[in-house]
Amino acid sequence: MKGSDKVIDFERTASEIIKLFRDIDYYEYMDTISGNEVDIYMKTMEGLISRESRQQIRFFFGKYRDDCFDEEKTRIDDLSKVMDEIDQREIEVSAFLINNFCKKEYGQEADVSDPEFIGIAYSNTEDEKHEIQVYANTKNYTITKCVDGIPVEGRKYKNFVGFASDLKNMEFSDLVSIGEPQIEAAEKLLELRERSQNEKAV
Repeated sequence: MKGSDKVIDFERTASEIIKLFRDIDYYEYMDTISGNEVDIYMKTMEGLISRESRQQIRFFFGKYRDDCFDEEKTRIDDLSKVMDEIDQREIEVSAFLINNFCKKEYGQEADVSDPEFIGIAYSNTEDEKHEIQVYANTKNYTITKCVDGIPVEGRKYKNFVGFASDLKNMEFSDLVSIGEPQIEAAEKLLELRERSQNEKAV
């Protein structure tokens, strides 16, 4: 099911959901990260449930874990470990793809220390009046464009597959392309912010 999540029945046992993850040969393909394995990873991840769905699963099983028998608790704990590994691997693959782009475009790697706020492109508007910044959040699959620090355009991906595909195929010119309406919106917000600060100072 390309571009969409598998339908998850939250009444399944934890062991069945673990099997769902392991059926995609996750461990076999992701022992190490290389260019080839990133391609394989994105293919095998098609249809895998999103991070948000994984959070829902954690919440569902977390609600009744303490009331379970020891065997069921073990299954739930195993499930949590599998999902934690997938969360972390997505962050690592995202960082790999972003660094590939930055090395090609700027000759150096990005600062990926904060997976929720990674700068991937910087430029100026044509009139040189405003700065353009583009950031990626690898935890919630978003790319955000800002003008002078004001978010003016963003894209949130439903799952990691679409997010990783765009990270792999990023073009600098596309990233820093900002329309006049977005620039005008940022200018208005900056005006309001400045006016508010001036009023407080009086």
